[in-house]
Amino acid sequence: MEILSKYKEAFINESREIISNLNKTLLNLENDPSNLNLINETFRYLHNIKGMSATMGFEEITKISHELENIMDLARKGEKNLTSEIINILFKGVDWLEKLINGLEKNINIKEFNLSSLYEQINLVFSQPKESLKKESNHLDNFIIEPVKPSTLKIDIKILDDLVNLIGELVIAKNRLQEAILSLNDNVLSNLLYNVNKIISNLENTILKTRIVPIEYLFDRFPRMVRDLAKEQKKEINFIIQGKDIGLDRGILDELYEPLIHILRNAVYHGIETPEVRKEVGKDPQGKILLSAKKEENYVIIEVSDDGNGIDINKVKEIAIKKGLIKSNEIDLLTEERCFQLLTLPGFTTVTSVDKTSGRGVGLDVVKNKIESLNGSFKIESNFKKGSKFIIKVPLTLAIIQALIVDIYGETYALPFSIVKEVFSIKDTTNKVDFKGKSIPVINLKKILGIQNGSKSNMKEILIVDFKNQDVGIEISKIKSQHEIVVKPISKLLKPSNIFSGATILGNGEVVLILDINNIIMKEEEIGKQYR
Repeated sequence: MEILSKYKEAFINESREIISNLNKTLLNLENDPSNLNLINETFRYLHNIKGMSATMGFEEITKISHELENIMDLARKGEKNLTSEIINILFKGVDWLEKLINGLEKNINIKEFNLSSLYEQINLVFSQPKESLKKESNHLDNFIIEPVKPSTLKIDIKILDDLVNLIGELVIAKNRLQEAILSLNDNVLSNLLYNVNKIISNLENTILKTRIVPIEYLFDRFPRMVRDLAKEQKKEINFIIQGKDIGLDRGILDELYEPLIHILRNAVYHGIETPEVRKEVGKDPQGKILLSAKKEENYVIIEVSDDGNGIDINKVKEIAIKKGLIKSNEIDLLTEERCFQLLTLPGFTTVTSVDKTSGRGVGLDVVKNKIESLNGSFKIESNFKKGSKFIIKVPLTLAIIQALIVDIYGETYALPFSIVKEVFSIKDTTNKVDFKGKSIPVINLKKILGIQNGSKSNMKEILIVDFKNQDVGIEISKIKSQHEIVVKPISKLLKPSNIFSGATILGNGEVVLILDINNIIMKEEEIGKQYR
């Protein structure tokens, strides 16, 4: 079997995909245990992992999958009802398959795992008398097991990272070449550059698409977790997922896993009440948690909302005073949004006693830091006794974007082209302009960026951007150019300012900062209050 060791990584990847599918089908079977299509599908997945593990010589995995397959065989033949107890045993069996596969990856001797408790539970299933169920069709006895045919080729994520980095360097080199050719004013070279631009653009889009995967890849990990936590807490929860087809960079998806676990665990433990409590306050005994995703320009918005107990703002204020975060005479000035921001401070919690579950706030500092490290933002909304909503906003990709290169009082900055709706010129600096029959606020970036003595210009340009479905003006000196930029991470020293989302290198070698317009608008006190 040493010859097959080189195929272990492929086996582990294929098995994890099958386990993910098994969790999905078992969750569906729990709601519809007599569904023959789901029964056959579950049987087929177990048969496939059994065959794969047998080929590799992993006897423990083969034995578990074989025993679980036998249970499904009785169900598909109509000889065994899939009761909630049996489905729980199937779930435990799948959990053990996952543990064994994780052990293989870490080079642990999986033969040392104690599986006796699992086999005892499985034997109880077979010791029960067979049930004679009415068959809905006659083809089950001749059911042909077809292998699941892979439709994709798996590539090491490191190779994709290297490709993205290389195409990023190619874009920077292209931009420098473009500036050099334009300075020569040579038509032949300009035409060649045009063709090269098209080829590089197509190559770039193709490579970036290899990293964009449906958010389903992330979301499908959570129904099983929520189901298990709900049972543990004796709560009834309807877990709904929306927007699974939204695409997002694979690297960002992987980084969002832990933050979403924190949020969903809090929603189950401390958001959703028990059925008895919900009945007392006139709610449906079954709580609801919604995990959704939607695309907005070059960003993806992920929301976790529940119709549970919500967050008690008065309790948050009381704890903030005790911890010395605010003074008692400042309590009336503390906005609702600021109260919720306190929950993201390290160690801030509304829990008064320590138990095995985390409280509202525990882990939210980790969530906020992780999201901001992805050039994203994190926000909390809540109505006490009605529910809470946690909003995550992250860019589609951290690699390459279309950008405007702008001059602001003699200094060069970049900003995402996708956020700009319109541009027009004005003569003098102003704090309001008329746009489509409405007076809209204008932000002067000179003060926010701390520019002391910048160069002056008679004409200014106003960029109209969308902020929470409202038009806002951004004053700049002029637009210098528009082209693709490679987004690079910025120093931690600049992150606390929260007005830069990254940096880039221009064609002339100049390093410029990329403005985070949404956070800049939020920092502008008067305009921020207007739209909060």
